[in-house]
Amino acid sequence: MKNCELISNATEAFRNFMSRRGNTSDMRDLIVRISVTKPNSPMEVALENLKSIHLSTLVLCKTKVVKKHHPIMRLEIATFECVGCGTKIEMLQTSIRVKKPSSCPNSRCYSKDGSDFRLVSAESYFYDYQVITVQQAEKKMKVVMTHDLVDLAEIGDTIEILGIYTTEYEHSETVKKDSFYRGIIEANNIKVLPSKL
Repeated sequence: MKNCELISNATEAFRNFMSRRGNTSDMRDLIVRISVTKPNSPMEVALENLKSIHLSTLVLCKTKVVKKHHPIMRLEIATFECVGCGTKIEMLQTSIRVKKPSSCPNSRCYSKDGSDFRLVSAESYFYDYQVITVQQAEKKMKVVMTHDLVDLAEIGDTIEILGIYTTEYEHSETVKKDSFYRGIIEANNIKVLPSKL
């Protein structure tokens, strides 16, 4: 089992535990954050040493923030309302493009097109999302921060990132029909360090 599956399973187990204890808060707001307290952790990797063998694993990197994008909201669970009959449909969103229902589940309704459904923002689940760029020596890398990690680090901060090393698709603007994948870190936890690298 890979580290990203372990984090996902731990989060789900924690949500189940809290719901059994009678917690009535929205379980989607519960996030499992991992921290490393021992120095010289085997997860620690210099940014410039991250390679394909580290994909889908938990890595710990000490680096400096060189760029920060403004936070945006991402849609995770969308609630749509059929304009024909008013039936509400909840859909998990797994990409940047909003996926709408292809048809209404109400057997007496004939709505079959995405334009027949409107997003009900008040009943949908959004989360905060931000990208920063970090640099160590000559290597720069994007780091994705979500939920409570957004705006935690500022440009110039030296930070310790604990997260999953993964990829993002990039299309080449110089060579037609050429594409590649670039390594990024999806942060699980970030600690701003008092000293500079």
